[in-house]
Formats: sequence, structure tokens, C-alpha cells
Amino acid sequence: GIDLRSTGFYFDTGVLSPLYIAMFKNELERQQIQPHETTTMFQYDPFTRGASRGRWSNSQKQTNHLINSLAQSPFRSLCMDGSFYYGCGASIVQELGIALAIGSEYLAVAANKGLPITDVTSSIFMKLSAGPLFFPEIGKFRAARLLWNKVVAAYDPDSKPNNSLTIHAETTSWNKSTGDPHNNMIRVTTEAMAAAIGGADSIRILPYDAQFREPDTFSRRIARNVHHILKFESHLDKVSDPAGGSYYLEILTDKIAKKAWDFFKVIEKQGGFRKALENRFLHMALEKSAKQKQKAISENELILIGVNKYVNPEESLDVTPYPVRPVHSIRQGDQTYPKHSELDKLAAAFRDGALLGDVMNSVLQADKQIYPALMPWRAPEIIE
Repeated sequence: GIDLRSTGFYFDTGVLSPLYIAMFKNELERQQIQPHETTTMFQYDPFTRGASRGRWSNSQKQTNHLINSLAQSPFRSLCMDGSFYYGCGASIVQELGIALAIGSEYLAVAANKGLPITDVTSSIFMKLSAGPLFFPEIGKFRAARLLWNKVVAAYDPDSKPNNSLTIHAETTSWNKSTGDPHNNMIRVTTEAMAAAIGGADSIRILPYDAQFREPDTFSRRIARNVHHILKFESHLDKVSDPAGGSYYLEILTDKIAKKAWDFFKVIEKQGGFRKALENRFLHMALEKSAKQKQKAISENELILIGVNKYVNPEESLDVTPYPVRPVHSIRQGDQTYPKHSELDKLAAAFRDGALLGDVMNSVLQADKQIYPALMPWRAPEIIE
């Protein structure tokens, strides 16, 4: 019942994105809708999944094959996910540099295949966190476009600088508290403002209670209303670059861009993102940044209202961990299907009655764990 032409979609489908893209293509064909008539993104980032699991989801050859397949699909599906690393303690500069390194991996794979770089970039988007440092966050989003142009130019010197990079923002979980949790409403509001002013194309605003329980009707409504207020009352979608020309923000954007570019170059000297992860360079860099943040919170240099300043002494925190929702086993049918990772063949299998479990092994063949997994954490946990 959803109008696929007028509603934008963002599917957080991970390494199974090729399967969901195939199903979505079948639905578009059923409704006689062309892919270019929809605004749809699928979050496929095998590099970040590898960082979060400590192992790769496929062999490098198979991963490269999937990247090339998605690079030629009509949807934006190759994600440069920097937000995960921010949740692991990365600084703004590191988050941006890591996202660029993932994007460089995509372009390198496509270049080795001989695919036109300009065609590949239309399948790539960047996912960044919207964090608590208001002006630096604005600078981060603005710097992302400048730096992405530099990365693309390195692979295609004839490319013309443009602002075609699509950026998806998500309010961070890193600074959200279970103590005095209604402050999270204010936090996500300023974070979403920074993302909008910085030029994010789409923003996901998390409900204020998403960190410690299943969000209820009220918290989800408040999160939606933040969108409505920023768009329909504050009109933050009416100006392409509201920060443009501000001396302070222009200088800040330039400084962030230079430092992020330097960090990106260090990753590239390691041999790219994959090598930097396997030799634990990223682990060490993020651990150092996380310790600096923890120190700032412990010494009240970084203020979290209701956590380390203006704490309610009468409040008792719920120590029950966030309940994990049960996940039903992925169903399989009676018929056996050959392994194919091409989107057209996957779509044909689904039309023939295949279930997710029947074809999942076509895109997911996890390797053994070969390095420590990176783990997100929340700043208030130290005090809570």
C-alpha cells in the first residue's frame, strides 16, 4: 500500500543487500515502475561488517564480485559507513577518514574491473553519525563532499568536481543516556540540525529511549516530530548550504578536511582499509581516541547533562540489559537453487519461489575470526 514513487526508502540490509535488491526489483516490475522513479538506498558495506565481526563475510574475490555487481545496479547500495566507527570511539576526523578509505576500496575494485568511475559513484553513498559537537559536525558533513571529490579525482582525473555525493546521517547512540533519558530528545534535535545544516540528504533520528528499551508509540512520535519541526517549521531543507560564507564554519570545515585527509592517507599507506583492519592499525587508532573521550567524561571536560552534571540523585537506573528481540530462523523451501550472486539470477530465483534461506549462501560465506572485532560503546556507561 506504499507509493513507491513518492516515498524514499533506506534499507539497512547489510551483506544480504543483493538478495533484498533482487526482491525489490521484482516488486518494481510487478508494479511496472522503473528504478529511476524511486529514491532507494540499500546499506551494503562488507568492510564494516568485517570490522564488527572480526572476520570477512566472503572471500576477497567473491566480495569484489558482489561490489562490481552492485556498482552496476540502479540503486545506491555501496555504503561508506563511518558512523559505526564513531560509535566505537572514533573522532570526527577518524570517522571521515575511515569512510573515505572504504569508498576508495569500492573505486579500486571497480577500476580493476574496468568499470567507468563516474558510473560507479552513482551507486555509492556515505553514512555518517550526527554527533554532539554542533559546529564541528556541520564542518564534518561539509568536508565530506570536498574530500570525496578528491578521492574520485585520484581514480578519474578527468572527473569534474560536483556535489553528487549522497550522505545519510543517523543520530549517534554514543552519547545517549539511560539516566534522565528525556535529555536525549534535546540531543537528537541539535544533532539532526547539524546534519541538515551540514548538507545531509537523509537523516534517521533515533527515539530517545532506543538505548534501553523497545521504543514505544510516544518516543517514535517525538522522533518523527523532530523531522517535521526542522523541515516544516525551521525550513532547513530550503537552502542548499546554509553554512556557506560563515567565516568560522568555512575555516572549521577546512581544518577538518585537512586532518581527515591526512588520516585517510595513513590508512592508504597501510595498504587500504582491509589491510589497516587486519594489521590492527584501526584498532589502535580508535582505542587511543576512545581513551581520550573516556578521560574527558571522567574529568568532566565533556559534559553530559543528567549523567556527569546536574544528576538527579533520586533517580534509580534500570540495570536490566536491553532485551534482545528473538529472531526467527530464516526459512528454507524444499527446492534447491544454484548459487548465483548476479542480481538478475537472484531475482529469477525469487520469482521461482525461492526463500531467503535458499539463496543466502550465494552472498554470505563467513570466514573464521582472524582479528578482534570492533565494539561500539556508550559514553554514559562509564558513570551509569
